[in-house]
Amino acid sequence: MTIGNMARDSLLVPLCIVAMAWMGEVMADASVCYSIKDADERAYCLAQARQNHDYCYRIKDGDSRNECLAKTKGSRDRCHAIKGHDRRKACLALIR
Repeated sequence: MTIGNMARDSLLVPLCIVAMAWMGEVMADASVCYSIKDADERAYCLAQARQNHDYCYRIKDGDSRNECLAKTKGSRDRCHAIKGHDRRKACLALIR
């Protein structure tokens, strides 16, 4: 085994440990969402925890759905579709 291989192996192990710890945090955040009783709030939580906009389409309230899509996709056009004036301004302030 050469010094280069030993160095690569010694860097690979900590990198794998960090990646596994990060995945555990993501899974833990998503598991908390399943305990939420309200279907819209659960879908919003899952969309944010997993950064997957597909969960946003499960939300029945139009403003909440558009806010969820704006946050997960990072697109301001969804903020403009929100009917509530205060919510629209808050959404636009978050998405820059």
